[in-house]
Amino acid sequence: MSFRRMVKVSCLMLMLFGSGVNAAPQTIAIQGAIASAGDEALAGERAYRVRFYDQAASGSQLGADLTGIVTVSGSGRFVINVVPPVEVFSSTDVYYELAIDSSATPDGSIDADDVFPGRVQVHSVLYAQSVVRQGSGSGLDADTLDGSDSTAFAAAGHTHNLGSLSGTADQARSIVHDFAVAAGESVTAGDVVAYVNGAIRPYDPASTWLFSSVFDADQCSQIDAVALSGTRFVVVYRDGGNSSYGTAIIGDVSGATITWSAPQVFNNGTSSYLSVSALSENRILVAYWDNGVSVDQGAARIGDITSGTFTWGAEAVFNDAESYYVDTLALTATSIVVAYRDDGNSYYGTAIAGSITGNAIYWGAESVFNAGSTADVSLARQSDTRFLAAFRDIDNSSAGTAIIGALSGSDIDFGDEYVFSEHHADQAATAVLPDGSVLIAYIDYDNGNFGTAVICRTNGLSIDPGAPQVIFPVSSMYPSLDVLPDSRIVAVFRDQENYPDYFGYAIVGSWEHNSVSWSEPYPVTDYAIFFVQAVALGDGDFAVIGADDGTGSEYIGTAVIATAGDSSGNVAGIAQTSASAGADCTVVMQGISDQHTGLTPWRHYFATSGGSLTSETSSAHIGRAISTTELLLDVH
Repeated sequence: MSFRRMVKVSCLMLMLFGSGVNAAPQTIAIQGAIASAGDEALAGERAYRVRFYDQAASGSQLGADLTGIVTVSGSGRFVINVVPPVEVFSSTDVYYELAIDSSATPDGSIDADDVFPGRVQVHSVLYAQSVVRQGSGSGLDADTLDGSDSTAFAAAGHTHNLGSLSGTADQARSIVHDFAVAAGESVTAGDVVAYVNGAIRPYDPASTWLFSSVFDADQCSQIDAVALSGTRFVVVYRDGGNSSYGTAIIGDVSGATITWSAPQVFNNGTSSYLSVSALSENRILVAYWDNGVSVDQGAARIGDITSGTFTWGAEAVFNDAESYYVDTLALTATSIVVAYRDDGNSYYGTAIAGSITGNAIYWGAESVFNAGSTADVSLARQSDTRFLAAFRDIDNSSAGTAIIGALSGSDIDFGDEYVFSEHHADQAATAVLPDGSVLIAYIDYDNGNFGTAVICRTNGLSIDPGAPQVIFPVSSMYPSLDVLPDSRIVAVFRDQENYPDYFGYAIVGSWEHNSVSWSEPYPVTDYAIFFVQAVALGDGDFAVIGADDGTGSEYIGTAVIATAGDSSGNVAGIAQTSASAGADCTVVMQGISDQHTGLTPWRHYFATSGGSLTSETSSAHIGRAISTTELLLDVH
């Protein structure tokens, strides 16, 4: 017999420890619900069996079987009261096993399929057997409690119905709290609401484009960016309107505006493959291919920030040759790694470690991590002395490949190479997940150029790549990743399929159970965007930075501020009252919400845009209906 056990079994065991005036009840009440495999409640007169054991699995049975008939309500609920065998009271540990006839039409028998999974442990609680009144003046008076006379308490004729309790029925069976509604928002009773920035608003899983701002209106390319804080970030780019010089600019976000510093040149020459990392809130590392000198070279320098102005350290050359696909990584505030394709050494994938003293960089020896033609290098920090490098191995059919590098003094030792995609994998981008594993996003050239992601778990110098997952199922370019403060992941792609609307799209990933569940893609630009970069900011916001080419060939440097929507971790509960911006709204945070209509009992419900409920699976599970109007909250 196939059935679904909705077990919320509660038990209470009251045990005697000696004789008294009145005997304590030695009973266990087992409460729960039972439904079919199709989530239909099972009802009627049904046979049950309860067995007691001294272990959670295996072990010895304590006493004989307890059997009988229980009446299961139309909603599948039941209560079974049993008196346990005397052997239970002499056992250190006690567990019970429950079985209920689960046939669609009760057949009065118990078989193996009727047994609920997992035994339930029984715990004892104290029971007061007698009380002696000491009388007035003794300091112990049964007629008073904390100075209040007994007449202040419930009358003898009261009942335990909700109507006999103070407060409303909702408060008696739910945990509720009042929250202010966010500015510009309103909520309706029954809405799923999220708590964001100190206030609530209707739940919305979508990324929302808030506003945009131009930082350079003339021929920006080779863009990279990094956050300095929750409201501040740095953009580096090649300024085509200024002799293609390497340039940096600071953006400060406040409300619906970005205040930009003056753009400042860090390399007076043509600059390509720019990469920037934050060493602190006021210090950055920028690396690049300096092809504006007589001898092409890979170089880097430190930038210190004071009052929106950069002070640059001396240029430190790390490779006396053309250096493609440059990426930087700060392991600590004074220890860095730069990786690149060394065109002066057979296009090999190469990395070099550097140490920082003051604003000077001192390099160790170059170390080859891929003795073959290499492209699309991206670095991810693993510890103060270890990092992962993802790249495209051109000599191995352009397979997506990763390797771990470990610092030994100023040298780098590499482990083995691991293929994370046997397909041609373009433009790898990396981000470190909450458990230390590395998420790699890339363009799967062999699968429609779809945006794809894979989780690589690491252990020392070894890597265990997971299964690739398509997260942006259209032809795309420029994948970029960053991790929000609440551990959600933002992935941004350029839509390469819908000419001429090559818009930027964001996808938000929620980290749950050591995996990532992704939202639907949402547009975050209404213009064609090049050189896309995602930068996580505070309070669920992020910046999408790139070149706006929507009206021709201007390549206008533009930043869009967007919000990542709400994850299930932001869900406060269900609004019990309707309220407008600034007003208080009562929210059921745990328990039962009854501000609903048309629910299907025993069906799971999830949140969707605008705070509505849906039975279609999404990343925000809200609860399970126990009637057509009531939802038992179970947010995850």
